Amino acid sequence: MLDLKWVNELCMKLRLNKKYRHNKTGEIYYATDPIQQEIINCTNDNEGETMVIYTRGTQTNPGVFVREINEFNEKFTEVIDD
Repeated sequence: MLDLKWVNELCMKLRLNKKYRHNKTGEIYYATDPIQQEIINCTNDNEGETMVIYTRGTQTNPGVFVREINEFNEKFTEVIDD
């Protein structure tokens, strides 16, 4: 059985509390909620863009990623658990 403790701890530290499915691969990711936690890009060419921080929903090579919010919304769909 896969131990997801590491992924759960990362999600708590970064407040990655929204669950998303990648539209192309179907893989599960966890991301920041842009309404509750605003992430701003401060690089010179893209200063002021709203960003999303996200990670894969598995312990194997989870990674941490950052993507501009509109691009993120095109590639991911929020998963609503019942």
